[in-house]
Amino acid sequence: MEKTRAANGSLVYRADKFPRGMKVLADHAHSKGLKFGIYSAHGSRTCMGNAASGGDTPHWQQDADLFASWGVDYLK
Repeated sequence: MEKTRAANGSLVYRADKFPRGMKVLADHAHSKGLKFGIYSAHGSRTCMGNAASGGDTPHWQQDADLFASWGVDYLK
């Protein structure tokens, strides 16, 4: 994820690392018979300093809906 969220509060994936998007990556993993998982954190930042789901203003439902739209199978 990027270090900050979008103006609407959504997480933003790193386009430099995933230029075709997370949905394409999940679809590719699924086409190979694999599950696709993603990491977030209970705080506002991950251990790498990227935006996470928790913190003072949690985004649990918003992030869960986003992950589902990407085709994420599980969350760590």
